[in-house]
Amino acid sequence: MKAGTIKTFLSVHSWTGIGAGMALFIAFYAGAMTVFFHELEGWDSYQAQAPVAQSFTEAQALLEEVLAVDPDAAPNVRLYPSQPGHLENVVRWFERLEDGTFETHEYRKTASGALNAEVDNAHLASFIYRLHYTAGLPASFGLYVLGIVCLIYGMALVTGIVLFLPNFLKDLFVIRPGHNKKRFWLDTHNVVGVISLPWHIMFAWSSAVLAIGIFFLAPFQYLVFEEDLIELLGPELGVVTPLEATGEAAPMLPVAEIMAIAEREAPGIAATQLRYVNAGDANGMVT
Repeated sequence: MKAGTIKTFLSVHSWTGIGAGMALFIAFYAGAMTVFFHELEGWDSYQAQAPVAQSFTEAQALLEEVLAVDPDAAPNVRLYPSQPGHLENVVRWFERLEDGTFETHEYRKTASGALNAEVDNAHLASFIYRLHYTAGLPASFGLYVLGIVCLIYGMALVTGIVLFLPNFLKDLFVIRPGHNKKRFWLDTHNVVGVISLPWHIMFAWSSAVLAIGIFFLAPFQYLVFEEDLIELLGPELGVVTPLEATGEAAPMLPVAEIMAIAEREAPGIAATQLRYVNAGDANGMVT
């Protein structure tokens, strides 16, 4: 490879690595903690939890009361039933504001049985979760920015492979300590980078797909498939398109019965969330 080409690849590798590394340093460490999201959530909200597990009957009563006092929740409301580590039933819905952000509405029952509409103060787990997906940028565009950063990160990986490949076997486990600290850290960078390369490739590709994957589908949507690609992929992904609300009221299945159906159809399922669409309508649906 010509010296000029190597220099170009080195420049691209250095600047893309530095640029992507700033944001990914945050995302990686937050991601490591996000693995323990539910444990963090339970620990953070421990003081506010119910002293004992609550029943599906209580969950049903909470949901019905929320829909009675806050009808705007009906189009898309979520029920989080009592489970180990998070003993109280919680109902949430997210109101989209004019600026594109979402306001959280959260309901639970107090010890006296009254409806508590205060949003839980346990924000540590959700903060770390958002940090992992947006690197601290505003949620409205942070996800997409991080997706682009992951593509740049992929470019840094490719150029790094090209630079290291000619001397792969000779330099793979070579670390030269001594007075030349720059050489020592370069050797360490190369060894750690090459050994962990499969994980880095997985992180870069999967992160880009999660963040901006919808844009990858655009060429196929317009150039390959005559039908709607989302409609074709939906059943494969388990996504069901909800029906339009009829405006005709209809009783909902009790939570206990929904959970029994889920257990029958998918034995061993551990449902942590029930998402209601058009709750209380004849075309209501729960996922």
